[in-house]
Amino acid sequence: MEKKSHFSNFLVLFIAAILTVSIVAVGLILLNKSLENPTPVPPSGKVMTSSKNVSGTMVLFYEQDGQ
Repeated sequence: MEKKSHFSNFLVLFIAAILTVSIVAVGLILLNKSLENPTPVPPSGKVMTSSKNVSGTMVLFYEQDGQ
């Protein structure tokens, strides 16, 4: 019976390790995608929003790298 218990413990730890590595990997992939493609301002300089502009024209200044 003791061998079965050790195998069960090893299997649970192995599955937990695989799940942890998978979650970390997916998180890193998603983080990398969000860093490489931030939400830039298009070349036209016009940004669309979901709400109407109620306070008049808004002028934004940004550098060529989109900041």
